[in-house]
Amino acid sequence: MRFVFITVLIMLFSDNSFAAPWDIAPTVNNTSATQSYSKAVQMQRGGTSSSLQTLPELEVTISASGLGKISAITLSEDGTLYTADKETGRIWSLSDRGQDGRIDLRRPLPYQFIRPTGLATIGQTLYVADQNAIWSIDPRSGQQEVATLKASNSMGKLHILRPSHDGSSLILGLTTQDQKLRILKIDIHTGQASLISESADGPLESFAINGGFDIWTATKNTLGPMNAERIKFMGGQSASDLILPKQYKKPLDWPAQLKDHIIVSQDGPGAMRLIAIPTEFGQISGEPRVLLEGFMNRSQRSAWGAPGVMAMDKRGLFVADHYNGTLLRLSSKPKPQPKITIVDTDSLSLPPSEEPSLSPKNESFGISSTIKGTQINAKSTIVKPSSIEYGSKLIKDYDEKKALEEAEKLNEDTQKKRRMSRKRAQPDK
Repeated sequence: MRFVFITVLIMLFSDNSFAAPWDIAPTVNNTSATQSYSKAVQMQRGGTSSSLQTLPELEVTISASGLGKISAITLSEDGTLYTADKETGRIWSLSDRGQDGRIDLRRPLPYQFIRPTGLATIGQTLYVADQNAIWSIDPRSGQQEVATLKASNSMGKLHILRPSHDGSSLILGLTTQDQKLRILKIDIHTGQASLISESADGPLESFAINGGFDIWTATKNTLGPMNAERIKFMGGQSASDLILPKQYKKPLDWPAQLKDHIIVSQDGPGAMRLIAIPTEFGQISGEPRVLLEGFMNRSQRSAWGAPGVMAMDKRGLFVADHYNGTLLRLSSKPKPQPKITIVDTDSLSLPPSEEPSLSPKNESFGISSTIKGTQINAKSTIVKPSSIEYGSKLIKDYDEKKALEEAEKLNEDTQKKRRMSRKRAQPDK
């Protein structure tokens, strides 16, 4: 009896946590359960993307690996990706010279940081937020400190960076010592900080900006605009990152059903997946749906990877598996190419040797003649096969006829003269 009871519980928790792509993702609002199965998950290394499931129009590929514990990601103007390894303090530069989503050049930057958790790019400058400060890395001047974080009252665990929409400042998100969520604006020239917003909904897990200061934040189990109504997730379903509509360039051939959807990366013992949340006029307008599933098994006891920070451009949605140090790419499936058949013409039989035909056999056609004094006129018909050729027989017939006419005329004149002669020779009576 006890075994049956435990089995039922496992099935219940599995049904709440595992769903097929585009199924409704369980939240506090759409399920009677108040808490999901939150036992520690056993992580397994060496996983691949083959177990991941997504929409039929999309595919999952691996763009890069060996990036350590990925804690931040950003995109430069030329498409270069930068990732931060929180454990080693290393920043990786990932170049995609073919602009096809396949990283063909990976190199670490020659700088070290203390537990970096924030990256942003403005122009050609890369900004890094680590445990103690915000730094700039410029191709000309190298590494410089932009602002210290020692007096920010931060817990020091998570400092998230986003560039402002006008490129004149950085937006910094952190959690204070008293568990408050705080958003600050940092001037990139002076390092001066000013408060944008503060909330008691902390601790902060992630945040995103969609133009101006339209800021959405993700806390331990909630997500929504700052100081507004929020969607509540079940226990163990924290959001490690989110992407707002129009925050990035839309990938090529992106499914229409994802239009105006927030994409959320969930990382926790209760769920490890990507979900898509519909919005309208900047507000949540429907229930979240599963976009990418398969990091965990159905029993929810083990997982081969964990989705984390994200970035997006025309090449697709880049998702960091921070446990395996792998960068995944979610993109549209390539369109089928037309099949081209190569034929050896030497092996083909020769075409039948037939004379070209101007009209079907045993069929006549009319010719409107402009030659006068002949028998060819508008009603004349030449029946195939015709013998009209250079030095035409028609011209010869015409010449022969003229000769006959002249001979007949000459003969008539001769006969006339003879009659006249006989008449004169007869004596008068």
